[in-house]
Amino acid sequence: MVSRESATLSSADICDHVPIDGNHSTIVKFTSNTDPGYQSVIQRLNNCVDTAPDVISARRLSKESIAARYPAQDSGFLLSSSRRYGQNYGQGDQYYLETNEGAKREPIIIRKFHPAAATENTDVFSSQDDVLLRLPRADAAAFSSPRLEHEPVCLDGTRTNLLNDIILWSRSLTGPCIFWLNGMAGTGKSTIARTLARSWSTESRLGASFFFSRGGGDLARASKIFTTLAYQLARTRPEFTVALGRAIKEYPDIAEQGLSEQWKHLILQPLSCMSELSQPVVVTVDALDECEDDGDIELILQLLAQAKFLKSGRLRIFITSRPEIAIRHGFNDISEAAHRDFVLHNISKSIVGSDISLFLHHELAKTRKRRHLPKEWPGEEIIGELVRRADGLFIYAATICRFIGQKDSDPNERLSFVLQERMNDGSPLKQLDSMYAALLRYAVVENRDGETKERLLNRFRRVVGAIVVLADTLTAGALSELLRIVKWEVDETIDSLRAVLDDSDSGSHIRLLHTSFRDFLLNSRRCPDHQFRIEKEKTHKDLVVDCFQIMSRHLKADICSLRLPGTLMSEVNRREVERYLPLEVQYACRYWMYHLQRSNVKFHHRKPLYARVRTFVKEHFYQRDYVGPNENEPLLVLAHTFFTDHFLHWLEALSLIEKISEGVVMTKTFHSLLTVSDLGH
Repeated sequence: MVSRESATLSSADICDHVPIDGNHSTIVKFTSNTDPGYQSVIQRLNNCVDTAPDVISARRLSKESIAARYPAQDSGFLLSSSRRYGQNYGQGDQYYLETNEGAKREPIIIRKFHPAAATENTDVFSSQDDVLLRLPRADAAAFSSPRLEHEPVCLDGTRTNLLNDIILWSRSLTGPCIFWLNGMAGTGKSTIARTLARSWSTESRLGASFFFSRGGGDLARASKIFTTLAYQLARTRPEFTVALGRAIKEYPDIAEQGLSEQWKHLILQPLSCMSELSQPVVVTVDALDECEDDGDIELILQLLAQAKFLKSGRLRIFITSRPEIAIRHGFNDISEAAHRDFVLHNISKSIVGSDISLFLHHELAKTRKRRHLPKEWPGEEIIGELVRRADGLFIYAATICRFIGQKDSDPNERLSFVLQERMNDGSPLKQLDSMYAALLRYAVVENRDGETKERLLNRFRRVVGAIVVLADTLTAGALSELLRIVKWEVDETIDSLRAVLDDSDSGSHIRLLHTSFRDFLLNSRRCPDHQFRIEKEKTHKDLVVDCFQIMSRHLKADICSLRLPGTLMSEVNRREVERYLPLEVQYACRYWMYHLQRSNVKFHHRKPLYARVRTFVKEHFYQRDYVGPNENEPLLVLAHTFFTDHFLHWLEALSLIEKISEGVVMTKTFHSLLTVSDLGH
């Protein structure tokens, strides 16, 4: 028997869950099955069984009961009714909880089905939300995510011919299933992709979108692209949801399978089960070149091309990327009939120049109004000069506008600085690099004395260097904790580089406004000034040390004070996890191996520490030979100390953030770095 408070069944309001978190320390034994207490318990259990169907039926909430339980003034949520399903799907309304601002739509919480529609389809839907929520997906991949909310779309009157051409292609039930928009860095590919995705979404034809982002964690990897696209398709296409639900039930481990199996069972086959469409569903994949693995890129293209086998051209796939080698190879292996290509930087310079001029007028007008500058500022002649300097690159124009209009700065002084910089005789990319170098000189070293200049340069390389090589984005606070730099210095560095860095709101993640800036800093040919060049391998190695140090400072046994080793993850308060494992610690737990691999560290034997590391790893993981440290001995000492003192704490932390499978992979990878090479070291 347990205390009454922990065993009370709901009665008046059957919508509440049966409480299960009571104190069961008062459990006692019954003397026999004739004990009155035992008989009472049995009777109550029988009553529960008898009334269970009615309870389940009653818990199918109506719109009114949901509104009563979640009043907008109390919870900040409004109830909104979505589309009505057709007869095959239960003829019921689907309800969502939606924020007052209308910006965030939570997963479906209830469907009210017609009793007459209690068919096999109804059974699939009744548990479909739970099934879909188990699909791993990349956060902020969709065009409508908060990450991209403030990113620009094409201004009215710009890119008109190209946009109309792509929209006509997307509506056709015949012809190539893939449209590849490619162009060099800064030509406006992602802006076009956002514009089209918004248009297709307005027409209810956008099935899903995935916007890759290098250095964006899951957004830089292919592992979740198809599970993410399938999840989004299910949210926009009820008929697709039914087929997807069956696939997930038939292949419950599909999330652990390779990309080919996921594409086949989560997207291709469910789409083939859909009825005829008047217009195709569109999927948008932006910045495919920012996917980290070239092999994955080629495989994704091969799989997407299989959309041509779907009858009636029911799927159109719009892809943007730079014309990188892996992507060109991928398209070379695809039938010409399956894809259509357009090279963005081949558009007439007069057309692109006209569009950039419209953009500059629009952006500089905002600065003029905010700063109460003269009506004629900056003048047609100056705008014409900026168009000439942009040389067809929208990213040049956008960066200059952010630089000139930066808060708490003098627009005229900054505009003069831009115009005084000497034009680079060469390609548009060289002009872009020259502009980046000028902005860095202005932000970091201009008018600084020797000691201050050196301090700011060191801080720049430490802070910005970390930002450009991180595996995932961090907030300014988390970055300062990871690097052990006071936060005001991180903030000051970001503030000085608002033209190329962004953390729009307090507490938001720092991100590069364009990947061309990362490419510039990491390339010795593009950034010949050693003051600003980021040494990639050294920066990764520094971050390995940072990760080990912050984990060693924070991790400990039972870090969340659960006190019960067998506690289920579903019973763990997520806020407590975030409290004891803040963002910077979670990052270190997940990505120290990412940085170690890219630091190009080589471990060799002939050192005393090697024996200790080899013994520890062999006893705990494998039965193989290992190599030891040479010039990297301090790093291996740090790794050895961490594994000796915190290995189980690290696994516990990964479990708490639900990334334990990554720990297995990292352990195997670390083992491979310690394995004797074939070169006879």
